[in-house]
Amino acid sequence: MLASILLGIRLLALAHRTRQLPELCIGLALLLMGGLGYPLIEFSARIDPAPLRVYLQRQRTVIVGQSGMGKSTLVKALVPDAQVRIREISTFLDAGRQTTTAARLYPLDAASALVDTPGVSEFGLAGLTSAQIAAGFRDFVPYLGHCRFADCRHLAEPDCALATAVEAGQLHARRLALYRRIVMEGKEGKAVKATSSARRGGGARRGRGTV
Repeated sequence: MLASILLGIRLLALAHRTRQLPELCIGLALLLMGGLGYPLIEFSARIDPAPLRVYLQRQRTVIVGQSGMGKSTLVKALVPDAQVRIREISTFLDAGRQTTTAARLYPLDAASALVDTPGVSEFGLAGLTSAQIAAGFRDFVPYLGHCRFADCRHLAEPDCALATAVEAGQLHARRLALYRRIVMEGKEGKAVKATSSARRGGGARRGRGTV
């Protein structure tokens, strides 16, 4: 989602109802995505994919998601003669079995096509700074530039406008937590961890030297 926003790709989020996805999870996704202003479709590929078809006209659409999220089932529903291998989700492993091994294009009509991609277990955002990542969060925009420090990374800095917004109930805590996790998993986050470790190590050495 973040990569699509930063690349200027039009985003369409799908809440795909399956037996394995609890109603509570779908409700939370609808609440968060709807509040952000992104188009979100709630449907079931096994019952009726019609609500999705109108969004696929006169363009090439790429389906991206984690393994086991129902992408192959969706392709099969939209393109009945597509040669897609579909397996049931493993309840024991609580994960989907990846059935697509290479990207494949399926024509929907003369002006429309669907691209099925292999499921991903992890998607990296290497090379992005915390400022670039924050800019990709639409709900962060009203608060960016209002922190105490101009170079605030919104991690643990004092008087962070994003943290203040969360405390005031103006910003969902899950969104800030997601941002922080993405940053800490990236190159900039690793630098923060390395700096913190060096400071702790330096303090310990100074302590031993004064004994």
